[in-house]
Amino acid sequence: MKQFAAAITLGVAVAVAGGVFVGVAGPPGVSAAAPPAGAEQRRSVAAAEEGAAAEESLNLDRAGWRQIQEGLAALGFDPGTPDGLPGRRTRRAVREYQQVAGKAATGFVDAADIARLQVASLAGPWEQLATDAAAAREQLRVRAEQGHADAQTFLGLLYRNGFGVPQDDREAVRWYRLAAEQGDAGAQFDLGFMYRNGRGVAQDDQEAVRWWRLAADQGDADAQNSLGFMYANGHGVPEDYGEAARWWLLAGEQGNADAQAVLGVMYRTGRGVPQDDREAARWYRLAADQGVAEAQYLLGSMYTNGRGVQEDYGEAVRWYR
Repeated sequence: MKQFAAAITLGVAVAVAGGVFVGVAGPPGVSAAAPPAGAEQRRSVAAAEEGAAAEESLNLDRAGWRQIQEGLAALGFDPGTPDGLPGRRTRRAVREYQQVAGKAATGFVDAADIARLQVASLAGPWEQLATDAAAAREQLRVRAEQGHADAQTFLGLLYRNGFGVPQDDREAVRWYRLAAEQGDAGAQFDLGFMYRNGRGVAQDDQEAVRWWRLAADQGDADAQNSLGFMYANGHGVPEDYGEAARWWLLAGEQGNADAQAVLGVMYRTGRGVPQDDREAARWYRLAADQGVAEAQYLLGSMYTNGRGVQEDYGEAVRWYR
């Protein structure tokens, strides 16, 4: 799972870069039936708010959500296309899974849900996973020791986050490296994350860039996004806004919401690309449609001032909300 968030300032705007923006998508996890009344309704709202806060603290990114969606599908639920975006269909699948598991059906995942669902995307059978998570983890370890890169990457995830195993960054790095050296783009990204943040290894931006570049060259959008951040800020490489924009464009064209938001700032300020308000508004809108709050605000400001779009206070208010 890819976790990396950092803020950069370009001109007067702040954009999030380096991993998918962490936020809560979709409606609260309340049943589709008629809403409960009184105390029961308050309990449902409180549970949803608590679940949302717990989920946000896990810093899930698009790769992590994609694994969760694959796990839900492996267990017979329907999260929709595994695109890493937790929309309404995915939230509904999470609620259905939680009901079967005997948990409060909030629609928001916790650490236990993540461990089970992400292992399920490899292990598969619901009966085994529901009754013996330890056996599923052992199956994962066997596959990893046999040299399967996907299992090695997942085992690194479990150790990095302490999901079902003792939290151990060095052990996470060991498994990530084994998978990364086989060319697994996800593991290469994760290993870059560990170097960038000094987790399980000495902090080293140049090593982070090296591993992210290997993943980015394979088309990994999160790695492309993170390389954009490194070039824009001169971390591990010489500062180069043109090169930053090149990587952000590659990521943005694949649907990476954070890259899209930053591209809006780049076009608005003319950093690394020709100044172009229409392009700025276009990229802001793409990110805003994916729920990036910063992009929604900035798109609202474009409508307020008639920059790149026709002045429209009603549309501005809609995005500000």
